[in-house]
Amino acid sequence: MNRLAFWLLGLGCFVFFLLAGIPANVLTGPVSQMTPIRLHGVSGTIWSGHVARVTAPEGIEIPKLSWDFKALSLLRGTVAVAFSTGRDNWHGEGEAGWSPWAGVVLRDLLLNADLSKVRLPNLPAEAGLVDGRVEQLRLDLNGMPRSGKGRVEVEQLRLPTFIGGELGSFVAELGDREGGGVRVRVKDKESPLDLQVTVEVDGQGIYRVEGGMAARDARSRLGELVKQAGPPGPDGRIPIRESGNLAQLLK
Repeated sequence: MNRLAFWLLGLGCFVFFLLAGIPANVLTGPVSQMTPIRLHGVSGTIWSGHVARVTAPEGIEIPKLSWDFKALSLLRGTVAVAFSTGRDNWHGEGEAGWSPWAGVVLRDLLLNADLSKVRLPNLPAEAGLVDGRVEQLRLDLNGMPRSGKGRVEVEQLRLPTFIGGELGSFVAELGDREGGGVRVRVKDKESPLDLQVTVEVDGQGIYRVEGGMAARDARSRLGELVKQAGPPGPDGRIPIRESGNLAQLLK
């Protein structure tokens, strides 16, 4: 083993023993001061900890967040942590890593949820089953997407009758955008709503949404609602077009 390897091993051991003894509740103050996120019921250590509840603006709440640092990642010059969250009606887990030269890398993100028992801000879903996996998502140091790969499916989606009712199943596929950034293609699988939408975000955070939608039964309640979105294009779908800056959108 050469001298550099010894130095890296020693550094990793030092950081391990340092973090292993620091209580996780020291994170509460800095997180509250630097972000609108609030941590409740923090226990354990920075190396391996648990938060009973995480709250954020717009009514966002994440229960039972746990994490464990991956020691071997320090030898690669990366800080990585495995995490899991959820309760009986939904579960999420994955791995997040950070380095000053590679930015943020999220790996093996899994999400399963029963929307009939989960309250989501701005999405009044009455029912639906979510099954998603993101194999990898890379973000630069500014939080802008660089590349990604994954797939999310929503089955048996139902909204209140006055905004659509039974909508069936949809799938979203995450992939790389030519020239850098990511592309998400969203389409219906079995639904009364004919939906085809592509969202592209480049490396600078400029996003573009293009696609269209149409009700398969124009005389249905859904058909009446869709008509209010505008006139159909040559393909029979009402065009969906939007663009902007992702950083401004997330403010």
